[in-house]
Formats: sequence, C-alpha cells, structure tokens
Amino acid sequence: MKIDENYAYMLSVLDKAEQGPVLEENDWDFNYINRTIKELIDKYDIHWDADVMVPADDTLADRLFDAGMELAREVGVYCLDTKRQMKWSQSELDYILSTAPEEEVLGTGKDKVTIRHRLPDENSPITTIGGPYGTPVPEELFVPIMVSYAQEPILDYIDNATLVSTHGRPIKAGSPWEAVGCWQEAQLSFEVLKRVGREGMPIGCAEDSPQRLAS
Repeated sequence: MKIDENYAYMLSVLDKAEQGPVLEENDWDFNYINRTIKELIDKYDIHWDADVMVPADDTLADRLFDAGMELAREVGVYCLDTKRQMKWSQSELDYILSTAPEEEVLGTGKDKVTIRHRLPDENSPITTIGGPYGTPVPEELFVPIMVSYAQEPILDYIDNATLVSTHGRPIKAGSPWEAVGCWQEAQLSFEVLKRVGREGMPIGCAEDSPQRLAS
C-alpha cells in the first residue's frame, strides 16, 4: 500500500518512541533538560530585563528561536511510556514547521473563530483565549466559574477548569472515574455555553482524563 508523506512521518514518530535510546526520567530531567537549557542560555546570551515587561528586541527574539531550535534538535522529546529519547534531525524539524497550517477555524455558527498565523510586528486582531486553565474546582462551582469567562465578549474561546470529583466521587488517576469525569466536564461545558448564548464557542479541551483509558 502506498502511503503519503504525512502518514510516513507519523510512522517514523512511532518508531522513535520504540527505538530511541533508553533513559531514566530523572536523568532526562537533570542531564538533558536542565543542563542543556543552562548551557543554551549562556551560549545565546538569553537574559530578561525586569524593567521591560514586553521586550521588542528583534535580535533577542532571533537568539531565542535559535536556542529553542537547538534544544529541540539536540535533546528531542522523552517518551514516558517506553522510557526512550525521541530525536529529530534539522531536516525533520524544518518539515514539521513547513506543515504548520496558516489558519484554523474553530467553533461553529456565529461563534466560530479563525486563528491565523501572525508575525510579531503585524497589526491585526489576535485570538483571545481565557478560562481557569485546569484549576481544580468543586463540581458545584464549575458552571458558575466557567460562565464568568464564557460571557465575556472579548474571549474568542475558553479553556476549562478541572473537576476534583465526579458525581460526588473522587477522580482517581488511571481508573474509569477519569473517563466519567471527562464526560461530566464536557457536559457541563456545553451547559455553560448554552447559558451564555454561545453554543458554538470553541472549548480548549477536557482538562480531566490524562490517561489513555479516557480516550
């Protein structure tokens, strides 16, 4: 069967998760991430001026990009499930960047929003996201807290809080309660959008259910 370039790339990613060098998580955190970032900060002279809240230094922006690219190329990604380091070549990273979409449409009807690729100096409207971003909240407070965000016209879409329980039961990691909590969160989110009259408003994600069981 002939496969297209994107499908082939997906297979190569799965291969990396199975064939990369074996590493312990602590080794990854301290010797690959922590140490490498410190080295790159010195190498690219990355610094922050506490008196400048929004820097406009183009050369600093270029150095940050180059440092980030080197970090991605030299360190890669750690697969927790297989305990392997996944690395990409520069050509692979360039390919990933080349496939990034220029724009995406989220939501439906009058509430849909188009997220566009913007350049740093571009004078065009930005897409505004708001919400509790995974903050743990009791079930009875989920809807009123989310309503307080969703009703704001300035927000184009919202990101959810996290339920600390579901139907009065604690949500246990790796258990079926994660899936139940995810469904409840989704149902409550749709209730929120209906209450504020923005049924088609995009929702960032269901913050509960990080385990495979819930997918």
